[in-house]
Amino acid sequence: MQFEPLSVAFGSFHILIGALPQVVIAAVSILVLGFLVWYLVPAIAVAVRLKRALKQIGALRSGKGPGGFVAKEELDPVFADPYFHNVWQSYRDTLHEQRDNQNHLTRIRSTTLAENIFTGPALVDARLNAEFFKHLPGILTGIGIIGTFFGLIVGVHGFDPTQLDPKAIQQGLKALFGAVREAFVASAIAILAAMIITLIEKVLINVCCRRLEDLCRSLDSLYDAGVGEDYLAELVRATQETKTNTANLKDSLVNEMSELLHKITDRQIEANERMFATLGQTLESRLDKQISHSEDMSANVAGLRQDMGSFTGGQRDALADTL
Repeated sequence: MQFEPLSVAFGSFHILIGALPQVVIAAVSILVLGFLVWYLVPAIAVAVRLKRALKQIGALRSGKGPGGFVAKEELDPVFADPYFHNVWQSYRDTLHEQRDNQNHLTRIRSTTLAENIFTGPALVDARLNAEFFKHLPGILTGIGIIGTFFGLIVGVHGFDPTQLDPKAIQQGLKALFGAVREAFVASAIAILAAMIITLIEKVLINVCCRRLEDLCRSLDSLYDAGVGEDYLAELVRATQETKTNTANLKDSLVNEMSELLHKITDRQIEANERMFATLGQTLESRLDKQISHSEDMSANVAGLRQDMGSFTGGQRDALADTL
């Protein structure tokens, strides 16, 4: 009784081994269906989007005359699809607009190659789950090989070489060959599916990558590159103009400062002369007043002395008469 679960497990395993070709075919069918849904359909959609964008860019380019250029706003509808949105915004920011003195757009220069933004990993591989599906043929081949070995094991397991009855031996060989045939058929289906998937996968990814390269070349042909050289030339020209303007400014400042200093010196001299003249007149007036006042005091002192003498003489005469 204790071996009944083990016997049931072995019996289930034997049933599973017996149905292995069907299991292999079912697994291959599921993987092929996944390839159709998650690779084939998206790959066709990517190829169609790239071809449509190429046609629209070609129409815009052919509609411009000599010297004309395609504005960034004209390309916005071309890459309005969410498939292109992120890469187009990144590439759009790298386009440099050049304007004249009236702020009119004269031309657009590219600062980087389109292939640096519109890359295969971003627009093709990631959208097609290529990292997984490029290994799918190997998985299918491995399933087919495993099915072959298990089919051989099942056929050998069911054949009993100890049988002496020719009919039993014939039936055993028939079962063995049937199991081997089913195993090889299942393996052949898996390997054939792997070959077909490899062919389709390589063709589609080659088509998508080729159209992506054509798209990058079309974008590069719309705009001239080498904006760095223009900036360098403008920088040299601006440096020379700045040097000339600085020299002119220096000469002008020196001349103006010399004239200004001369004017200030002349005005200072005139002011000093006026101040000294006014000061001299003031001192002279005060000295005259002081001299006049001194003379008046001298006259008063002399008169007072005379009066004192007269008074003293009169007193002396009066005293003499009294005596």
